Amino acid sequence: MSTSPAAPRNRKRRRVNANRVGILAMSDLDAWPCLNEQILAATLSTWISPVYAHYEVSIDRHTKSPTRPNGSIDPEVPDYMEFKFTCKTDPSHSPVYRRRNDTKRGTGNLLIIRRFNKSYKHTTSDRNANTQVDSDDSDVSNDEWPPENSPAEPNKGNSAIETYLRGEPIHREVVKKVRGPLGYWELQLAVNPCPELAQFAIDYLSAPASSVDVERAFSCSRLMTKHIQHQMSTDTFGAKMALKSWYKTPLLPDVSDIASLLANRPPTPSSEN
Repeated sequence: MSTSPAAPRNRKRRRVNANRVGILAMSDLDAWPCLNEQILAATLSTWISPVYAHYEVSIDRHTKSPTRPNGSIDPEVPDYMEFKFTCKTDPSHSPVYRRRNDTKRGTGNLLIIRRFNKSYKHTTSDRNANTQVDSDDSDVSNDEWPPENSPAEPNKGNSAIETYLRGEPIHREVVKKVRGPLGYWELQLAVNPCPELAQFAIDYLSAPASSVDVERAFSCSRLMTKHIQHQMSTDTFGAKMALKSWYKTPLLPDVSDIASLLANRPPTPSSEN
């Protein structure tokens, strides 16, 4: 069960992708002689999601050195290519990597991983583990946000969120037995070896009512779902704000006035149908 809404499958786009030509149709080994700029230009022309505007995209080329049966090692040969996504607005955000021929997983996870790493990177469990050091070592800093030049520590949050997003969705019957998604993650918070992931999901699901879309608040101002998927539409919110502005004024001094106003409201075309 992903914390982002599942994107509907676009069958037409899948058929187009299956008929790729030129560099797009090449394997990593066949495209190896091409320049990075050529590969990026061909690939970026097929990426239509607005999320890519938030990232600088580069290519990392990985090689390998095969070992012969006699133990000798051959010179390095091409292995695979990887896209590296670096956030433009948050340089401290860890880059996100995607295999060149494995970008079909979509782009929604890029923002989810960024949000998780930024807000839940330094958790209580991580800090407790980091404090198990020699108490006589005066050089160890207790600062929650270490300087950029400090030694990098392994971050299990990165692998946890990416492993979760790559996993299979939780069956709906399992979620139903624990009273819905919020109940599922509350249970996971108690038993999950990665409580940061469960807390991230709980914070997302239990966000208080607001005029700001939940997805917009949690995805750094990017709206990932339409208004029709929310319990309160834009028109409903606007009407509530208008009534609240006039409530307890000479025009609307009492709730009964609002009730009579709504009762005498002419039916809309949609309600007549």
